[in-house]
Amino acid sequence: MASAATSVAIVLIVLAGVSSGLPATYADTNVAARMCLKTTNPMLCMVILKVNPKSAYASTEQDVGSVALQIASHTAEYNVGVINNLNKGSLGKPEGGALAQCLWAYQDADNNLKHNARTGFDRGDYVVAMALVSGA
Repeated sequence: MASAATSVAIVLIVLAGVSSGLPATYADTNVAARMCLKTTNPMLCMVILKVNPKSAYASTEQDVGSVALQIASHTAEYNVGVINNLNKGSLGKPEGGALAQCLWAYQDADNNLKHNARTGFDRGDYVVAMALVSGA
């Protein structure tokens, strides 16, 4: 599973490409690879996008952005589960407070990605979606 920071970085890069005025209707089976080449780490971008099989069928920049946002959302959700499990036995222990804060932060990020950023993205408001992903 990709780290949350890596997933968010990839989503930001992909959303930046989507919002930069690239033709939305340009269908290209290699669109994900083309967009990843614009990143600082194209191989990592492709590896993360391949986590979701839908990336193989992405034919527009919006499709790739949607897949990247979904991956970031699923990563945050996964991390909530992991932190929640770690937090269960830590009540009253020194790490309990830190884990509780971490859990809250990931729950907030998960909510922002799943609901707010997704809504903005689906409406075509990529600037708002990027801002929300940055905050996650």
